[in-house]
Amino acid sequence: MSLSRPVLFRLVLGTAVFVSACGKHDSLTGASNGADGSATPKTANDANAAHPASGFDEPIARAYLDFIAKTSPETASMLGLHDHDDLLDDRSIEGLAANETIARALLTRLETDSSFTQGADLELVKRTLRVELRWDEERKPQLFSPGFYVRPLSTLYA
Repeated sequence: MSLSRPVLFRLVLGTAVFVSACGKHDSLTGASNGADGSATPKTANDANAAHPASGFDEPIARAYLDFIAKTSPETASMLGLHDHDDLLDDRSIEGLAANETIARALLTRLETDSSFTQGADLELVKRTLRVELRWDEERKPQLFSPGFYVRPLSTLYA
């Protein structure tokens, strides 16, 4: 399966954010150890349990992961966010416009909301969003890349 650069970068950054936001997890006891060493019990049914950040600022990580889940359920599934496993990415013109609006809204929020901690993680997410927006504006994969529409089929026939 061939992934475009923005999709691959989103997957890599999303994985880093997801792993960082989850903290260390002990699969035998189900406990998660945060940066302060405290143990937080985890269960399979408790998807909203606290995730002590151990790298990325948690509000930034949460905002980016929520963005991925809204705009690309396929990427979210690859990252292990299984709330939208029954959905495919919306590749319609309207869906792509809605995703662009969501990306621009998140970028504006990250640039203006003072509750986000300034740092490398914030800059990384903002730059990722800018690159994705510019890539889509300049490359227009929905118009010039036939693989854009058949990519989901590769999972069926791989």
